[in-house]
Order: sequence, then structure tokens, then C-alpha cells
Amino acid sequence: MNNPFTRLSNEVNAALSRLSPQDRKVALAVGGGALLLIIIVTSVAISSGIGKRERRIAMKLSQIEEVRASTAGFRAAEAERNRFESRLKGPPVRLFSLLEEQAKKLGLDIGQMTDKGSRPVSDGELSESSVEVNFSKIALDKLVSFLTEVERSQGIVKVTRLSIRPRVGDQAIDASMTATAYQATP
Repeated sequence: MNNPFTRLSNEVNAALSRLSPQDRKVALAVGGGALLLIIIVTSVAISSGIGKRERRIAMKLSQIEEVRASTAGFRAAEAERNRFESRLKGPPVRLFSLLEEQAKKLGLDIGQMTDKGSRPVSDGELSESSVEVNFSKIALDKLVSFLTEVERSQGIVKVTRLSIRPRVGDQAIDASMTATAYQATP
């Protein structure tokens, strides 16, 4: 069997045997240097390839984490949207009763309430009903508590207008507000 490596090795040994001892040392040094250079270039190329792959893996792991974070954010937004829709589709809010109840709970006297009626919004998918409320001689902290409680109530109720007038020589204020309740149209 004629192995190509054995034949090459025999040819190199024959060529080296024809050289003088000093030339043989130089040839071996050059051959060793060339072999060392090949090993260094190969190891640098392999190391560079590994580094590129590691950077691509790190980048893809970062992208996966971004997708996970986006997914969690989407799920939270979807849950919030579902809660909001269920509040819209819940039982209708009786705005007059709600406002009177919240005022009574806080010990406030409502000066006047005026129904502004109901109208469709969002291409008829929603309806809004509004009530205007006037307060006379109300403490600012009580007004803030009232507004907060109204907006925290069942359904979707928002204060859509607020006007405050200070009273000269008095800690109390006069306030006028519009509360609006939103409901999904059946």
C-alpha cells in the first residue's frame, strides 16, 4: 500500500539528506517557522469564527429577551383592555345616584345637578351621558376626594370638565364640573 504521507515524508528526508548540516538546520528552522505560522493563522481564524458565532448567539438571545418582554407587555395591555371592555359592557352607571351617593359619603352638599343627556360616540359603539354638578363653598381637599371617588366608581366615569373659582377671604372654593359615564351600546 502506497501511503501519500509516507511517500512525501521519504521525499523530504531524501532532500534533507542531500543538504549540508548547516543548510539542514536552516531548512528545518524555516519549515518549523512555516508550520508554526500555519498553526497560528489557523487558530486565529478558528478563534475569530468562534467569536463571531458567540456575538451572533448573544445578539439572538438579546432579541429573544426583547420578544419575551414585548410578549409580557402585550399580555398586560391585553388584560387591561379586557378589564376596560368588561367595565364598558357592565351594568349601566346611574350617574345622578352615583354623584349623590359619593357626595353624601363625603358630607358634601351638591348645589345643583343638571342632566346633559346621552349621545352616541365612536360610530355608535359607545354612548356617553353627562351630568353637570355645581358646588358652593367646598374645601379643596374634599373636592379632590370627591373627584377621585367618582372616577374610581364602577363602570367608566370620568370628570370631563372642571372649573374652580376661589372665594375672597374664605378657605372654601366654588366649583363646577361635568362627570361623564361611558357605556357600550348593545
